[in-house]
Amino acid sequence: MTNREQAQMTMFAALKAELVASAAAFAGNQDYIDEVTLFNTNNGKNSDAATAAHADNSGFSADKLAAKKELTKMASNMSGKAYVKFTNLNKISLASQLHVEPTDYSTASDSQCAKLAQEAHKLMSDNIADLTPNTITAGMLTDLQGKIDTFTQKQGSSDTVHEVSPEMTRKFKDSFKPVMTNVDHLKLLTRDYESSNPKFYARLMASTVIPVINVHHTNVEVHATAKSTGKPVEGIEFSLTRANKSDITDYKGNAEIEHVKSGEDVLTGKMNGNTVYTAHVKIKRGTLNHYDVVIDSI
Repeated sequence: MTNREQAQMTMFAALKAELVASAAAFAGNQDYIDEVTLFNTNNGKNSDAATAAHADNSGFSADKLAAKKELTKMASNMSGKAYVKFTNLNKISLASQLHVEPTDYSTASDSQCAKLAQEAHKLMSDNIADLTPNTITAGMLTDLQGKIDTFTQKQGSSDTVHEVSPEMTRKFKDSFKPVMTNVDHLKLLTRDYESSNPKFYARLMASTVIPVINVHHTNVEVHATAKSTGKPVEGIEFSLTRANKSDITDYKGNAEIEHVKSGEDVLTGKMNGNTVYTAHVKIKRGTLNHYDVVIDSI
């Protein structure tokens, strides 16, 4: 899962929590309710596709995997409760920092999973006065820290070495488009509340903002467009020869290859088994290397 995909899924989770918390605001508005239902359906498919494409629960260590499942359940559950509380207090910036979906943790690497849980623990601990006594207690935070410590200290890894199915990867990438369509529709429908319920309007719009991506390692991002139309091209698999890694462009023509080595490499794009792009690239260390690619044959 790329940084961009993770950020989009974080936004989906924030919007989902906001819609649950503010259901009374749009009660009786059937068009809005229908769009929320579609959003929940498509968001569920996106989450399921993420798990299928990125999580292989065989793992290297059954104990490590079991600890990750326990941590995932507790961290996402507590974060969800805190998200609703912060949102109702109109503390949107705090709410937006929480990862409330289990897939945020389960599809992350072991180190990233622990990091996300620890960040959630600190955020809730630093703002415990807003959360007690009914939402999050000091005892619950102690239990969460225990889950984090247990997971971190377990030997082995729950991460897997396996060949990701191109079909499952494509299905995952395809699953973003309908959810983003629902998000766009909800933003339009929420205009009805800009004057009549400005608090709901502000919270809803804030929850649809995709978080800023902070890159601290070396990534390669590709945006592909067709020469003939100037429009994004979906379904091109871009790979780096030296890194031996690849990613497939989504419906917006974006692909991202993460955690690669700096230096010279060859960027190749293939579509339907045919090479449609080749270029020598020089990758800079510790940053996001962006390449705008024009496909002459499309």
